Amino acid sequence: MGVYKYKQSIIVRGDLDMPKGKMAAQVAHASMGAILTYAKDMGEVTGTEGKPGHLYQMNVPAQVHEWLSGDFAKIVLKCQTLDNLLALEEQAKAHGIPCKLIKDNGTTVFNEPTITCIAIGPWDAEVIDSMTKEFKLL
Repeated sequence: MGVYKYKQSIIVRGDLDMPKGKMAAQVAHASMGAILTYAKDMGEVTGTEGKPGHLYQMNVPAQVHEWLSGDFAKIVLKCQTLDNLLALEEQAKAHGIPCKLIKDNGTTVFNEPTITCIAIGPWDAEVIDSMTKEFKLL
């Protein structure tokens, strides 16, 4: 096993040639989106007086809680095609792993809505590595 027990990998499309700032924003959207979408899908625990509960109270798997309270390990990788991202999304969903595919609105850099990246996890690092081993670090 590697250094981390749990991690999140964000995979960015290399074929889009995004400016660095745009890429950073897309990666951030994916990272947060994977956790928050998964928590929402699982059903949030509410806090006092019907207000949303603290993130640590959300109904998410132990892997997510441990990642949130530990190292927050994130790895950013690049792929070459949209098909790579769609295949990763399918694999993650089949394994019940939190994931979020990000589609940019197409109002600044792109002329139309464009899928830019996906976040997978946080989950067991070995499982994520087995899904992403063909991709290089960004």
